[in-house]
Amino acid sequence: MSLGIFQNLKESELNKIAEEYDLFVIDEAHKYRNKNTNRWKNVRRLQKKQDGFPNKFLLLTATPLNNSINDIFNLIGLFMDDTFTPFARIKGVPITELIKRYRDLKRELQRRDDDKIKKDLKKVATEIKQKILDEIMVLRTRKYIMEQFKDIKVDGKPIIFKDPKPFSLDYSPFYTKQYKSL
Repeated sequence: MSLGIFQNLKESELNKIAEEYDLFVIDEAHKYRNKNTNRWKNVRRLQKKQDGFPNKFLLLTATPLNNSINDIFNLIGLFMDDTFTPFARIKGVPITELIKRYRDLKRELQRRDDDKIKKDLKKVATEIKQKILDEIMVLRTRKYIMEQFKDIKVDGKPIIFKDPKPFSLDYSPFYTKQYKSL
């Protein structure tokens, strides 16, 4: 379903979709990182069926973090309630506390460039990565794919990973034959 159609669905339509499907695959998930949008709120309405049974989500994005740590926080919020119970109760990870500490340290670093703050910020960021992101994300960079799959063959032929080669396109609309006659 297109983003334009999805973000304008009514609650009754969303309830019907939530009941009909058990798994939702959201491509370009970074477009859902702002929790103040209809699209974000509509995904949240798909979290559970009427009987309380939770639906599953698979979010696909190349850019989960774009503006701030809030982007990741909001993406996690798409498939989890505001208490982040699976992290807090099951894993023992105080996700809201970690995110708050990260935000506070980041704010403090903007006011005052200090090595201790940088060290603390790095420590909290590492903790967020290890305790939260590594639990819910499968991260694959181009470099990782090239290193891990360099010996794989398909039908006896090796997979070749070529670096993209950008090319320039000279576009001069005012110098085409069509415009020269004007």
